[in-house]
Amino acid sequence: MDFASFDSAGLILFNAISSYELIASGHSLKPLLKRKQDKGSWKAALRKGFIEAYAIDYEAIFLSAVRILDNFPSNPIVEDSLQKLYETSEYVLSKAGLFKHDLMGRIYHSALGRGLAKRFATYYTSIPTSELLSWIAVEKWDDSIGDLACGSGTLLLAAYHKKMSIAFFDSRNRNATVDELHTKFVEEDILGMDAMPFAAHLTLVNLALQQPSVIFKKSKIYHVPVGQDKRMGSLDLLKGNGIWIQQRIMGKNIGASQKNMILSKKRTRLEPPENSLNVVIMNPPFTKKQRVSKLLDKNELKKVLRSFGSEFTSLGGLALPFIILGDKYLVNGGRLAFVLPSSILDRATWSGIRDFLVEKYDIEHLIISWVKGKPNFSEDTDLREILLVARKRKKSKRKFTLITHIDKDFTFIEARQLAEQISLAQSNPTMISIKSPNHQLIHNGEEPVGEIVSFPKTIIETTKDNWYRLLAFRNPKLVRSSLLQQSIIADTKPPYNLDFSSFLKPVTELAQVGLFVKQVTSAGFIEFDSKPESGGIKTLMTSKYGCLSLKEDCCHWLVRDLNLKAQTKFNPGTGHLLTPRKINLYSTAKVLSVFSEDPIASNMWIPIEVNSQETKDGRKLNSTEVSRILALWLQSSFGLLTLLSVRHEIEGAWSEWVTEDVRNLPILNPSLLDSKSVDSLLILWENVKDFEWETIHDQLIAVQEDRNHKRRKIDELFCRVLFGDNNPLPDLDEFYKDLGQEIQKMGNLMK
Repeated sequence: MDFASFDSAGLILFNAISSYELIASGHSLKPLLKRKQDKGSWKAALRKGFIEAYAIDYEAIFLSAVRILDNFPSNPIVEDSLQKLYETSEYVLSKAGLFKHDLMGRIYHSALGRGLAKRFATYYTSIPTSELLSWIAVEKWDDSIGDLACGSGTLLLAAYHKKMSIAFFDSRNRNATVDELHTKFVEEDILGMDAMPFAAHLTLVNLALQQPSVIFKKSKIYHVPVGQDKRMGSLDLLKGNGIWIQQRIMGKNIGASQKNMILSKKRTRLEPPENSLNVVIMNPPFTKKQRVSKLLDKNELKKVLRSFGSEFTSLGGLALPFIILGDKYLVNGGRLAFVLPSSILDRATWSGIRDFLVEKYDIEHLIISWVKGKPNFSEDTDLREILLVARKRKKSKRKFTLITHIDKDFTFIEARQLAEQISLAQSNPTMISIKSPNHQLIHNGEEPVGEIVSFPKTIIETTKDNWYRLLAFRNPKLVRSSLLQQSIIADTKPPYNLDFSSFLKPVTELAQVGLFVKQVTSAGFIEFDSKPESGGIKTLMTSKYGCLSLKEDCCHWLVRDLNLKAQTKFNPGTGHLLTPRKINLYSTAKVLSVFSEDPIASNMWIPIEVNSQETKDGRKLNSTEVSRILALWLQSSFGLLTLLSVRHEIEGAWSEWVTEDVRNLPILNPSLLDSKSVDSLLILWENVKDFEWETIHDQLIAVQEDRNHKRRKIDELFCRVLFGDNNPLPDLDEFYKDLGQEIQKMGNLMK
């Protein structure tokens, strides 16, 4: 037995001890401490107590516990451990109200160990998050709820709470008791599945302990094995012919006459009816594509996904097929409510799901956290996460999506208040449209803790290639400004009096974007610090470079080595202009472009080879001149805004761009300049090209105080050459302030 198994065994015994003490008085069971005094040992006392509790009809809780005790030897070490489990349980029971909010689930995930958790790609959804998501998603007291990767049941527990709350205010339940509602919820309304048997066990324990004196005859909480015989847990339901469950957790034949303590391993076939759930609520397993094949049979999963459409792939992680699974069991008009990695918003591997959601669903809510040190809604992960609520389209089409930014922590009680405010905002979304300056604050009492902005459905449809653009900034003014520059919205007053959209063109229409070198040796190259005699490819190998022009002594060289077993023959792209591939916007990034007199490759920058251009008054511009002008534009605050809006967020301020992002990036069109403007920009280039910049964050602080700061000089010159000397400048100081605060927030996310 490995350490993870010992941890799980201890948790099951802890659950059983706690459950026994909770139900003991209601069923005239002798307290465990009195049994210990009678029997002389904890092992004997616990076994006797658990058998009596099991006979009342609590198989799910006590059968596994008895089996574990029977496999433990009788010795002082075991007795000491059982004594400590009892003492811990008694301490926790002194605060028994916490059981209503999945305290055991929190203990379970803490003790489980990240090794086993990572193997199954599990992360613990925080209790406040579970309440927030459930209280938005669940609408009726008799909603049927499903979590097909339920873990310890935190989300199902929160859904139970919302159902019970609604039931109290529904006149149809005037004569129903809490016990009757509890029985209906557990026996009929709540479906849960998990690949880990101990997780499924805890889910049912958590539900049972909401009303510990109530006996129920069945449940819909199942353990669904993974691995053997190409089984994929609950994802086997995608195959359309039911699913094998490993063991009965609770059944109608279990009663006082059933005393056999042998845990049955008999497999049972289960076929839940499709289109039967009103809400599918999940924090699905999320794991990197490299680990999918270790968890599941990769070819089997690929075959199943392709049966739903060639656009679906597991390369984005396991969360993707669970969305498809949820859709399969959701009624028309029902809701998906998911905790998801933010990669769903913008990564190419998720494009099929975004298309799928736009086609079949109304995206009602997207929620993102800006809480310092908490970019996520799950615990024990640094992944950026979002909450998504989407309604499976029936007849009417919702015209707006609400995006909520959360700024401060909240408790599970406060989560319910926030959910009510977020839901109410759906009644008048036009008032808080991104096209207007009006946005709705949400409050915890009198204190604002977040803000809601609505987006017309047309924007959701036109930006499905990258929804992150809609959440890229905490400040809605910056979102509105960036969408304006990208011509995604129009007919709105430009924030900061700033609108460059008519002067921009996608990079792909002005240049060729090359491939970067991700891994030197796997690409078949050796790296040298200086130029080798045999020649090579000049390369910039750091994201921390601080000048707009490349210095020779900062370069490395790549030479192909035929002895290296490269997976494919990779030819690095080169260009005279570089723009970032991966940088830390808060602590290390200094420039957003680098110009080189010679073609150059990079592992941290994306190479661009710029075409020659002709100005609007007929002047011919060579590639070098165009590259220098575009290097200035990318380093400007306006280039920064656009780059930030299309970034892929990795961890807070750590951001990434892929080749396709750069190809589609809106950038200054030099052919709209005249000769005089070109000369002004090239003179400025000579003044700033060798300047060693501070970090971008520090630049945006310094530029507010220093009227001669080089960032301000670049920005002001672009404003003059594009808008003319007689037009007022945009409000640069407010723009700098907002951009600076935004990067500060990005940096704080990972603290």
